[in-house]
Amino acid sequence: MRLLLSGAEMEQIREYLFRDTGERMIIALCRKAGWSTYRAEEWFYPSEQNYARRNEAAVTLRAEAVYPLIKKLRSDPGLSFLQIHSHPRGVPARFSSVDNINNGFNTMDVREWNPRAGFFRMVMSGDETAAEYFDYRAGRFRLLTIKITG
Repeated sequence: MRLLLSGAEMEQIREYLFRDTGERMIIALCRKAGWSTYRAEEWFYPSEQNYARRNEAAVTLRAEAVYPLIKKLRSDPGLSFLQIHSHPRGVPARFSSVDNINNGFNTMDVREWNPRAGFFRMVMSGDETAAEYFDYRAGRFRLLTIKITG
């Protein structure tokens, strides 16, 4: 499975995620762009009031802030859900136990909102990036390859 992101998209993601020392989150809706390839179609860059919690170790969005995207996800069976967050201050780009617990809930939420949707997640720290998708058949996360295009 792979996700295509343009160089401009990656630059915008980095610029937003690392504006300060607190964790930040971005949500995107993605659409298939090939057999096992996806491309982000709609981006949500939360404003400060969209966060329920945001500090150096954790980030949570207010549910109502994401509701417009959830509504679109529910109405379009071709969409999938991408969650990107930062690990600032030198924390490695690996999914933490907190990420795994939260994303465990999120994978079931996404499937409830749209039974055909995929769930993708990405974490960035400095120049490092880690990305995974949830394999619903196997019940676990697997590697998601990020390909940067022109």
